[in-house]
Amino acid sequence: MSAADTDPAGRLVAGVTRCGRRGRAVGILMALTGASAAAAATDLRRRADRAGVEVDEFVGQLLDGPDTPRALGRPAP
Repeated sequence: MSAADTDPAGRLVAGVTRCGRRGRAVGILMALTGASAAAAATDLRRRADRAGVEVDEFVGQLLDGPDTPRALGRPAP
């Protein structure tokens, strides 16, 4: 993650301001949790931190992996 991806407080902003993989992941979290874009971006960063991976790696797991529900802490269908 680059400095351009965070604001001075270290919060993720790239997923909110750019379209792309992070934006899609933020949109997924917004839809599932009903959170605002800023709250969903912060949640995405927290989930990546909890998983012990960089945000981009977590986004890849979320969007590409068969374990998307598990990545979000939900039971698989």
